[in-house]
Amino acid sequence: MINLDLHQILLWVAFPILPVAFVWFCVRMEKKLSKRAPFLAYFFLFGTLGGWFLASALSPSPLSLISMLFLVTLAPLALLGSSISLLTEKSPSVYHYTAILLGLGYPLLLAGGLLTFALPFSGR
Repeated sequence: MINLDLHQILLWVAFPILPVAFVWFCVRMEKKLSKRAPFLAYFFLFGTLGGWFLASALSPSPLSLISMLFLVTLAPLALLGSSISLLTEKSPSVYHYTAILLGLGYPLLLAGGLLTFALPFSGR
């Protein structure tokens, strides 16, 4: 019987599973689209998701703290930038719209999560 704890499972998801899923998704998307596929936007989306899995797997450690810092500061900027660049597509597909919504939704979800944790400590 295999004995895996939560940290090992999260590492398996972050390293072999998500990158393979990203490549599979990109190949599938390229076959379905005749025009330019939004690879960079999905790279940022999959990278952000993998970053959360990695930070959770390495917790508590300094490397986890550094990755969380990037997930809170740089990941929203990358996702917002890729979403804004996708808005200029002439004939966007469902893949483009999904990447736009997820890219714009991440900073909102992050802000909501930060506010949820910050409000109990505000003294009100």
